Amino acid sequence: LAYHLNDDVMIYGGYSRGYKAGGYNVDRSGLPITPATTSNVGLSLAQVAFEPEFTDSYEIGVKTTLFGGGATFNVTGFYQQISDYQSNNFNGFNFITRNVPEVVSQGVELEMATNPMEGLNINAGVVYTDAYYDSTVVFNTLDPVPNTITAGDPLSFAPEWVVTGAIAYRVPLTAN
Repeated sequence: LAYHLNDDVMIYGGYSRGYKAGGYNVDRSGLPITPATTSNVGLSLAQVAFEPEFTDSYEIGVKTTLFGGGATFNVTGFYQQISDYQSNNFNGFNFITRNVPEVVSQGVELEMATNPMEGLNINAGVVYTDAYYDSTVVFNTLDPVPNTITAGDPLSFAPEWVVTGAIAYRVPLTAN
């Protein structure tokens, strides 16, 4: 949904649902096989499967045009709830995909773009993200210490702050 307050300011909100297919860890890493395993009794396809992942995503924000169209400034708040998050975890030998029941990612994004003169574009952005596991899961591993994900732990590879920026200047090489 979007509503234009005037020609230069729009507020919006939205909801979307995402899906990532489930699958199988196709090598023996997903099975409880150790160097001492001599029989395939007790091994099943279910031991290598991981479930599909679903994401419910909510977003609300403001988009603005400034200085007669010479610049934009946007603010977005977001909240995502991820069910059966597909986490890549080390099992003692290699990495395998396992599901974590609930993950939350929420935050705010600010972005700005301006064209202060012909050919010059300046863009900048900053994102604050609070992404964390909302479930506690203990994965069985061959390590003496099991791999544990604890509710409230930050999500792996999800930085709390991201800052971006770019400056581009374009000049024509010929009349065309």
